[in-house]
Amino acid sequence: MEHKYITVADIVRSGNVSKAAVYKQIRAGKLTFKDGKADPVKLLAEWRKKRDPSRDDKIGPALEQIIAAAGLPQPAQSTESSKPATTETVMDTNGAPLHLSAEMRRFWKSVTDEYELEDDALLILRTACEAFDRAQTARELIAREGMIVNNRRHPAVDIEAQSQSLFLRAMRALGLDVVPPGPIGRPAGR
Repeated sequence: MEHKYITVADIVRSGNVSKAAVYKQIRAGKLTFKDGKADPVKLLAEWRKKRDPSRDDKIGPALEQIIAAAGLPQPAQSTESSKPATTETVMDTNGAPLHLSAEMRRFWKSVTDEYELEDDALLILRTACEAFDRAQTARELIAREGMIVNNRRHPAVDIEAQSQSLFLRAMRALGLDVVPPGPIGRPAGR
């Protein structure tokens, strides 16, 4: 059977889907159109595989409606997306999560070598390290792309600031004994 090809306009006409919503999914890489058209069965399979199941989306039902109206076979439901994501963290030999940067794994080791932290404190330390890495990634992105993108402040500027703030709050929450850099107060002799 020859498949009918559809366009973005066909999806918009078929249901309560805005053109902006469809183009947002295309930009996010969740829908692929070649030369402005796509096979609806393949498009629905791609959407099912890449969509966020926690969000209500009207594109899938619109595609199902198009496929049913054309008398095309529905793609098989993917069981892969229905599996819960694993939350286990892989650790290195020092107990630091492997997804952390090398710098943060060294920091983790130095903190855990000096202090004996309980499980809840390790979670706070992990949050601090992840926030630091996220701030570093945002800083690198800003360095590559600039602080202004399309006449607006780069979104990574906010991500960097929020991540730095989270890092500092998490470190304060840990309450580790930090040696001050010098005496507090006015210098003697005046």
